[in-house]
Amino acid sequence: MKRTHHCGTLREEHIGQTVTLCGWAGVVRDQSHQMFIDLRDRSGLVQIVADSDLNADVHGKLTGVKSEYCLEITGEVVRRLPGKENPKMATGDIEIRIDDAQILNTAKPLPFELTADTRASEDVRLQYRYLDMRRTNVRDILEMRYRLSRETRNFLDSEGFWEVETPLLWKSTPEGAREYVVPVRS
Repeated sequence: MKRTHHCGTLREEHIGQTVTLCGWAGVVRDQSHQMFIDLRDRSGLVQIVADSDLNADVHGKLTGVKSEYCLEITGEVVRRLPGKENPKMATGDIEIRIDDAQILNTAKPLPFELTADTRASEDVRLQYRYLDMRRTNVRDILEMRYRLSRETRNFLDSEGFWEVETPLLWKSTPEGAREYVVPVRS
């Protein structure tokens, strides 16, 4: 199935809608008949709920899910019970009652926690860069760089400039021939 929304974009106006989300399992709380999972993607996180009384099959599929398992879920956006709202989360007024779930991939225990204040050394974080980029503060920096680069390109394009990458002017030849230097200043 194709995702219909990103986790961090859901709000109260989506209550009653059926959504399909993909993301990584964060904190998993299994309380016998109910399982609560914080599902995270690049936009943020949302709480998803599997209730064995409502859907034993889905609850059974998700039993044993651990942090960083990759999940795809389909469910209904519902309002959290009074007193169970989380004002620290942008999606803290809602949760997803799961109708269907798939574990897309499992995960081994991580070499470090994916929190902003991780205690992992820089060497370890660079060795596992693909994991480090899931951390919120690293992702925010990447997003800012992307937006800045996009706006710069859009501005220059609107002013009539072309973007010409150096390999278009000069391509390395593997046969051993010398490269021709293009003078840029006279």
